[in-house]
Amino acid sequence: MKGADVPQLIDSLKDVKPVSIPQMQFLACPGRECLYGGSAFCGKTIMLVLDALRQTTHPRYKALLLRRKRKELKEMIDYGDAIYTKYGATKKGGWESGVIYTFPTAYSSAPSIELNSMEHADDWQDYHGGNYTYIGFDELVTFLETQYTNLVTWLRAVTEGLIPYYRATTNPWPAADGDGIEWIMKRWNIPSGVPIKEPILTHVTSTMTRWFIPATYEDNKAVPQAAIDEWKAGLKSDLDPDKYTAYLRGIWGVAPGRFFKRFSQAVHVLPPEEIKDRLLDGIMESACSLDHGSFSPTCSLRGSRMEDDTVYIVDEYYVADRPIAYHAERLRDFIRDDHVDLPVKADPTMWKVGEKRVEFSDRFISQEYIDRGIYITPATNNVIQGYRVINDGLFFDATILGMESPMLYISSKCKNLIRELNTAQADPIDPDNKILGEKQYHAIAALRYLAMHLSRPRRAREEMREQNIVRQIKAQKRRERLRRQGLYA
Repeated sequence: MKGADVPQLIDSLKDVKPVSIPQMQFLACPGRECLYGGSAFCGKTIMLVLDALRQTTHPRYKALLLRRKRKELKEMIDYGDAIYTKYGATKKGGWESGVIYTFPTAYSSAPSIELNSMEHADDWQDYHGGNYTYIGFDELVTFLETQYTNLVTWLRAVTEGLIPYYRATTNPWPAADGDGIEWIMKRWNIPSGVPIKEPILTHVTSTMTRWFIPATYEDNKAVPQAAIDEWKAGLKSDLDPDKYTAYLRGIWGVAPGRFFKRFSQAVHVLPPEEIKDRLLDGIMESACSLDHGSFSPTCSLRGSRMEDDTVYIVDEYYVADRPIAYHAERLRDFIRDDHVDLPVKADPTMWKVGEKRVEFSDRFISQEYIDRGIYITPATNNVIQGYRVINDGLFFDATILGMESPMLYISSKCKNLIRELNTAQADPIDPDNKILGEKQYHAIAALRYLAMHLSRPRRAREEMREQNIVRQIKAQKRRERLRRQGLYA
């Protein structure tokens, strides 16, 4: 989507115009669902107010713009008073009860834009049967996920000539009364820890698309430079570094409390094809891990360590609420590599008396798996050390000699592991060493077992250079052999 792809809406705007490419992209977005957001000063609220004008010439058009709290409606109403009245709209109500702008029409029904709030968790039910063609959320991080997902059922085109649109704006920083930013990042496939320069398109169905339009203060040329400088200086002095990064650069995933802050989807997650290609350079060791859940998810990860000690997590098995026989049958194929069963490092509590005992039996989980052909051995279960090994593997810094790339990469096939690394929160009592609600993160537990088994300390740069020469020669010979066999393009 290009900034020049602007609908007739922009040409018809009176006085107020978009001043940046992201703003025009938002107003031009053809998708049913679109999120516009990033740093402050990128014009989020006013763009939502403008975008709601899309179909105000249709007599059956109804739009609903929401803020979480009533007192937060004041800014949006100020924009409505300044803009909607220029199109002949009449206003009814105030911020205490919500505002409805009704637009002139020659028909018995009239198009309208309602500005209202949703302070309580169940307030979305107040809009049942509203037949809204357009619904917009301003500052989505202040809302609950259920409020957003439940209200979408009342988005509809009640007659021909109308197109339903679901819109939202937000900053990438969690609000105290919201549900955090993780569900937003997941819904719109927003990567963590890196600047986002281009729109992100998600195909929900063959005909339905979901867009994320990134924007920062640098895009908004209408804000005076003096105001920008003053704002930046205030942020730097008043905010902690993470919040400053989010508000200034519009970077997601640096929210407070995130345990694996070093994890970035843009850096650490690779497509399976690229990982397969890298593994041709010479695998030193491969293994699997297993975290069993009797009623919760069971997770197994498969990974390999290269000659330079880089670890690649290549695949995951993640299935909830199934018996051991079900898991074992599928894990037999999962743990096999080149017709060889890989070693499986499993949760050591599966061998302990009183822990993970099979219900109505004296047998332990470990023996049940072994009897079904999954030959597991106890993993190292030092939780604190395991988290440190993961974080050390995730570390990268181009400014530090020998630290320019991470030592841990994850295949995009490992969707549950990626989700957990993005969402795991630090325990406030011991934020450096513990995860809040640790037992619910089964993929992270499996990663901990596998990382403790495969990972090695990062080597000195000189030693790595010598290893690289040998590795490159071996990789070249291997590729030539595979090409002759027709197995490598």
